[in-house]
Amino acid sequence: MDATLRLVNVVYWAMLVSALFEIGVAEQFGAKSTPKDVRIVQLALIVVSASMLASMWIVRGRMMRGIADTLRGNPGDRASIQRWWAANIVTFALCEAVVLYGLVLRFLGGSFYQSLPFYATGVVLLLIFRPALPE
Repeated sequence: MDATLRLVNVVYWAMLVSALFEIGVAEQFGAKSTPKDVRIVQLALIVVSASMLASMWIVRGRMMRGIADTLRGNPGDRASIQRWWAANIVTFALCEAVVLYGLVLRFLGGSFYQSLPFYATGVVLLLIFRPALPE
């Protein structure tokens, strides 16, 4: 399990750094001229992000259910370790997708302040869901 935790941590840090890099790219190369009216796109991305994150919370909860008890009794249970791994990777990917929505909004002509909620939500959720051994 320790090797799996190390690998998940490597993936986690790569995703976090990647999210920060995406924010930098969006701000460096995104819309430089007068921001365009992208409120409809922003609203659509907010709805997509909210539903995606709600689904993530439900799926993560279901995938993580019982893993801690199983691993406490049998730390080498391969199926539980794989479910824990998958739950974490899916969580990281969906959190980073929210950051990408901010990048898309920025490249479509949105302002920094229109993209900021996506950036902040994705990074904060990545920080909240930092991998740890199931308790």
